[in-house]
Amino acid sequence: MPLLDLLRDSPDAVAGFSLSQVISVAGDGTLRDGSKCSAEFRSFLTRCPIARLESFINECLANGSKMGLALQDLVNELGRRLGYEAFDGRYQGIRGQIGFDGIWKDSSANCLVVEVKTTDAYRINLDTLIGYRDRLAEEGKIRRNDPVLVVVGREDTGDFEAQVRGSRHAWDVRIISVDSLLKLCKVRLKTEVETHRRIESILRPIEYTRLDQIIDLMFAAVTETEEDQVDEINRSSAAQRTSIHQDRTAPEDLEITRSKILSTIESKTGLTLVRDSRAKYKDIGGALRVVCTISKVYEDNGLWYAYHPKWDIFLSECANGVLALGIATEDFFFEIPRPMLAAELRHLGTTGSVAEDGYWHLVIQHRQGSYYLYRSGVPALDLMPYVRAFG
Repeated sequence: MPLLDLLRDSPDAVAGFSLSQVISVAGDGTLRDGSKCSAEFRSFLTRCPIARLESFINECLANGSKMGLALQDLVNELGRRLGYEAFDGRYQGIRGQIGFDGIWKDSSANCLVVEVKTTDAYRINLDTLIGYRDRLAEEGKIRRNDPVLVVVGREDTGDFEAQVRGSRHAWDVRIISVDSLLKLCKVRLKTEVETHRRIESILRPIEYTRLDQIIDLMFAAVTETEEDQVDEINRSSAAQRTSIHQDRTAPEDLEITRSKILSTIESKTGLTLVRDSRAKYKDIGGALRVVCTISKVYEDNGLWYAYHPKWDIFLSECANGVLALGIATEDFFFEIPRPMLAAELRHLGTTGSVAEDGYWHLVIQHRQGSYYLYRSGVPALDLMPYVRAFG
């Protein structure tokens, strides 16, 4: 049975497959340029959570060069998880073809030419790498002087680093371990747009005499993670003004609720959602985008959610955008289509200016067996048509 059919029909069985087993049931079981095995394997990776990708990468590194082709695909998938548009290169170089492993294009159309190495046991010919880069520029696939990013399987790369520093290409080449790429992906999953942009910039050559850019990345990541945690327990200024008692909800309980919501949506739609950030999820094919946030039930039977402009932009970029509002102690959620929500934003209260760093308040009250969205200047909106039980 083809890999993707097996994933659809027996997801629990595939969840226990090792990397070598996954490849063996993809196409004819051999990764080659232009093969069905390669196409199925790459499509399968887009459906894997980051923890599964990490497990596969560890299997690659444990097997050294035997898994080099799979590691190349895994690294390019990490590029996609970092928000790049990643183009897969060739597994094997042939005459007349440029032998690059990947090209990653960021939101500003800047590119990284990616080279993947399982080991640094041998010297890498930097002239060859820069030659690939220059030929890609001549063909108009990248901009001239876009840098080369060498992704290595090991962190102990002192000899290679010295080779780069001592060469005339020192400003054109940067090195990063695959472990550090994984860490950046995990940071991105917990943060939002501003940190994403800083991650893009830090993978390009930077003059490190002044350290502000690195500090900015660290500060933004910590700040955005803290803000997301506040959103998840909904300590909005509106809640504070009404003196609602707030106990912290365990993060693991929030994640369990979120997982149930996403599984229900996937079962209903037949699509696979991949995490784009802490609250944002999307179908790789572009058919669906979901923002999922959770509230506890407060003492007045109220629910409180913050809705951020960056979330609204994310949902608006897909014809089928959904805001999923979960409740930490309940077995149902609200599935609100973005077009309906967009029409209600003018009736919602805000904290700060939504044109800057503010956000809208979604205040939901439970009364007489129904749930109602509070709106300023107009009657409350009955949300019962949008209630979905966990499936």
